[in-house]
Amino acid sequence: MKQKGSIHLLPNLIAESDVDQVIPRDLQSFMCGLRHFMVENVRNARRYLKKIDRTVDIDSIQFYEMGKHASPQELEVALNAVRQGHPLGVISDAGCPGVAD
Repeated sequence: MKQKGSIHLLPNLIAESDVDQVIPRDLQSFMCGLRHFMVENVRNARRYLKKIDRTVDIDSIQFYEMGKHASPQELEVALNAVRQGHPLGVISDAGCPGVAD
């Protein structure tokens, strides 16, 4: 039986800040190693990951846009990555998913 992936709620900047002063380096490294993200806005998420690490290969990352108009079917597509064993990062545009939203 294949092990299921995990879901990680990841913090985001809510103001213009130095990433290194707000997000621990270990977490930055972990985030840039993920290949599946559920996000509110793909453009903002891509920009955020590039701010953390300019060398991150954005084209190798799968983004699932889950804004307020996302359908249940779109959510299923993102959750399939987890079912297939991939870790999934959740990035909110409002700070920390589930806390600030």
